[in-house]
Amino acid sequence: MAPQAPSIPQIAAAMGVTRQGVQKQIRLLVDEGLVPAPANPTHKRSPLHALTAKGRDIYGSLTERWHEHVGGMAAEFKAADLDAAIRVLSAMSRGGFNMDAVPVSGPAANRQEGES
Repeated sequence: MAPQAPSIPQIAAAMGVTRQGVQKQIRLLVDEGLVPAPANPTHKRSPLHALTAKGRDIYGSLTERWHEHVGGMAAEFKAADLDAAIRVLSAMSRGGFNMDAVPVSGPAANRQEGES
């Protein structure tokens, strides 16, 4: 969770998704009582969003379940394997890794554009 309530454009930028997509999800969360839409004193048309008490409770519960799930998955791997995965994914993330720039070999390389 963000340390301070973010605006929709800030959420979209942090997640790499469209503002419209975030707006749609925020509306659903507001309708469920999980997120209020308090005014943003510096920008009238871009309110700041934070979780309500109900939203924080649900987020905490989901986070706990996620940690249990990830812990179970991680138990299947050696520490060295996880360390290697973290190094590779971190390097890809820092370098702005682009799958379209990766040479493809094998059956996928022989597909025509637009085929699945």
